[in-house]
Amino acid sequence: MDYKKEIAELRTELKGFDCGNIGKVAGDKEEDKPKRKICILNAYEELKRIEEINKKLQDDKIQEKEEAEEHREPLSIDKEEVYKILLSWGGGSDGFKLTFQNGELLRGVYFMGDWGEYQEIELNNKEAEEVYNFYMYGDVASFKQD
Repeated sequence: MDYKKEIAELRTELKGFDCGNIGKVAGDKEEDKPKRKICILNAYEELKRIEEINKKLQDDKIQEKEEAEEHREPLSIDKEEVYKILLSWGGGSDGFKLTFQNGELLRGVYFMGDWGEYQEIELNNKEAEEVYNFYMYGDVASFKQD
């Protein structure tokens, strides 16, 4: 993908928007659309950075990725498990996704999708716990697959 072109287009669209404080996760409301674009812009910039470092490695300009100026050392690499509780599927689907780390419930969302459209809403801690207890009987270990 031509990340440079996509980045330039997004920067043009976002000109004048305060990108430093994007607030909550983007949704479908009009005021959230720039936030979603900022997220896409950030993702494209990171992918472009990776592409440039890989090119330098391939061209033998550097021996290790850590030598590249553009390299960002990750703060952490965490494993999370997501369990999807599918309540309907087909032309319209909906359900819940519960995210766990080391057996601890981190978050939950309700999702729905229909013919190329998809939306998630965040559950608060109490709601996520309620879904977990109702559908998974409060026992994530019994749903693990090896």
